Amino acid sequence: MRRARLGGLALLVSMAALTGTARANWTPPLAIGVSGGPPVTPDVALDAAGDSTFVWQRVFGHHDSRVQLRRRSADGTLGTARTLSTPGYAAGSGRGVDVAPNGDAVVVWGLHRVQARAVAADGTLGPIQAISPRTDGYFFPQPQVVVDRFGNATFVWTSPHGDIRSRMRFADGTLGPVHPVTAGKDSYYGSVGVDAAGDAIFAWVDEQSHGIRARVRALDGTWGPIHRVTDGGPISGLRLAVDPGGDAVFAWTRGFDDASLVSRSLAADGTFSPAARISASVSGDIGVAITAAGRAVLVWRAWTGEDGVIQARTRAPSGSLTPVQTLSRGFLGAPEVGVDEAGNAVFTWFTFDGIEVRARANDGTLGPTTMLGPGDAGPSVAVNPAGDATVAWNSGVREQAAFGP
Repeated sequence: MRRARLGGLALLVSMAALTGTARANWTPPLAIGVSGGPPVTPDVALDAAGDSTFVWQRVFGHHDSRVQLRRRSADGTLGTARTLSTPGYAAGSGRGVDVAPNGDAVVVWGLHRVQARAVAADGTLGPIQAISPRTDGYFFPQPQVVVDRFGNATFVWTSPHGDIRSRMRFADGTLGPVHPVTAGKDSYYGSVGVDAAGDAIFAWVDEQSHGIRARVRALDGTWGPIHRVTDGGPISGLRLAVDPGGDAVFAWTRGFDDASLVSRSLAADGTFSPAARISASVSGDIGVAITAAGRAVLVWRAWTGEDGVIQARTRAPSGSLTPVQTLSRGFLGAPEVGVDEAGNAVFTWFTFDGIEVRARANDGTLGPTTMLGPGDAGPSVAVNPAGDATVAWNSGVREQAAFGP
């Protein structure tokens, strides 16, 4: 299937922040959650105006865990925390949030079934919607959601049978049919991204072959064939990012001990680039983002003797690689990255002392490392096209966030 390349997203605000050289200008930590509960990383999404939407789970009892949401506007106004899931029931450990450029948000979670709720930019709550059928036993669907620029949401999750499934929620609130993404069962690491045309790209690992697969679904509901991203081998991680023009980048770790980080891209015209090894001796999580120009920015944790090291590298659409940059050393992990329209990047990770962040300009210039505050779980990061950035984490006491760069 060929997908049209669009020149970029509409509704962009003026470029700001990381232009020319990278710099640090982060706010002090802001408490967005209440005290108590396990140290779980909150999710964050950022709209075109710079308004942040945070989602986390709060445990109130053995069978009472609730998905909660709070917003902070670009001018610093902090809204009230609101419960989205049904009180008195276990909402499940998986949850996610994404926003349209105008600030309309869709949140997803699931335990016995996948559920979702829309939150309009003005704060109006939609009804709780059942995205998947209910099951009698516990299963962990690990749902994800992406929202396109029109406000349509695409959900992806793992069914109790082990296959990857998807469903659309259109901007008017109506639901499309549940569609099987995979051809068979025993799949995992289901991921989805969406381009500016509203076309969705899915990726997953096939359990039987241990190979990565991908598939495209057009906005009109037409499904393309299943692509083989890799033929096989032990896969211990998979990340996906999609640019506005429809280019997708896949990143994964191959092997378990002394794993390698590998990347491959799928162009909007349906052609694959060769797989490229980004780094050896990768340990822990990886992160990937893609710029509007199709440049993949990758970050990972590697071993260097007794210390860990956070490193980053960029892969051009042509396949050329920039030199590896070392961002930090020590007891650290869980790196994440976000990019703006110009290709400036924001990296974040946790250390023994807390959450750190570092910015990098499109020309490769690194800014200073900034300690945001104490943290007991890996952070999440969101960057909008204009360069506004938000990092969210759990301090061990409550959910917190900082804003920059």
